[in-house]
Amino acid sequence: LSLAALDGARGAIVTHRPGASQAEIELRCLLPPADLTRSISYDVLSSVVGGWLTDDLRHRYGSTYGVHTSATTLRGGTSYLRIQANVDNGRLPLALGQLRGFWRRFVVEGVSADSVRRGRDSVMVGRLRAYETSPAVVNALVWRWNAGWPLESIDQIPDEIASVEPAQIDATLRACAGNLVLGITGDEGVIRAALAAPESSPTP
Repeated sequence: LSLAALDGARGAIVTHRPGASQAEIELRCLLPPADLTRSISYDVLSSVVGGWLTDDLRHRYGSTYGVHTSATTLRGGTSYLRIQANVDNGRLPLALGQLRGFWRRFVVEGVSADSVRRGRDSVMVGRLRAYETSPAVVNALVWRWNAGWPLESIDQIPDEIASVEPAQIDATLRACAGNLVLGITGDEGVIRAALAAPESSPTP
């Protein structure tokens, strides 16, 4: 699988910050236009991607203090996925290698049913907490009105979350992989060297 944004130095947008001890990695991709159902599945996708990368980059290899992912749907259905992490310079080649490995593995093999189940559970809990106050519910209703979605769709969210299947996540990951954009802010020399470094198998 070719990942132009990750395979070599020419595919990245590098912002030079002289002497920086960390690199700020940001990956984005455009997702297929969303309706209500797709918007929910994109939230589950974000949770699945964030969970895997957090386990790998933070818990397993200690490359970052955290990975932040979000799926955003704008008025009209335009949607995108954002992945962000700060990585210390010494771990940057490893982190980039793991990002490449993530996309190659899951685009080819697909995600597991268990990872999707955990992603659904995380989104469900997050939505329940988000609607604990009246202002939060009002904001959600206004957003739906602005998007042109039925206001009663807010009551359908639990069913929509529960209906997300691995095949939906797989298809969206493949679409995302085809238009990834990578931006890295930090010391340019360090970043360019990390992008050009040969891939190697990390040692746990």
